[in-house]
Amino acid sequence: MIGQAVTGVFRAQPAISIRADQALVHELNRNVHQTAAVVEQREVLIGYLQRRFAVSPPTLKFLRRNTDLAWVLVGAREAIEASFGPVIIRLDVVKDPEDEGAEERLFGYIRSSLPLDDALLALKRFDEEWFLDNLRITSNRLNFDFEF
Repeated sequence: MIGQAVTGVFRAQPAISIRADQALVHELNRNVHQTAAVVEQREVLIGYLQRRFAVSPPTLKFLRRNTDLAWVLVGAREAIEASFGPVIIRLDVVKDPEDEGAEERLFGYIRSSLPLDDALLALKRFDEEWFLDNLRITSNRLNFDFEF
């Protein structure tokens, strides 16, 4: 046992065997490689979204922290185009300035060439055919609207 004095209290710590040390190093190395793979996959996903959406640096930061939403956006793009046709979607992180405890949310602003009435119908169709089915995943952290 190796002893260590901490604030006047003597605490014993077990000696770690060389085999245990090697096993720990192996486990840590494996976790580092797994973590690196997860980070690499996340960055590939973020790169894909950058090509499909208009995004700002704060939005990218938000998506890196909320990869579940990033994955949802992959399917959202296809569903939006099915309802609206060709569009530009600008993603923006918003926070209620009047509520100090408010969480950040992601808004997708859909820019379409459709007339207002048609755009309203397209947004309703998107909500009914895709968005409402994905509310559980988005947990009120993602919403869409259109802009002109």
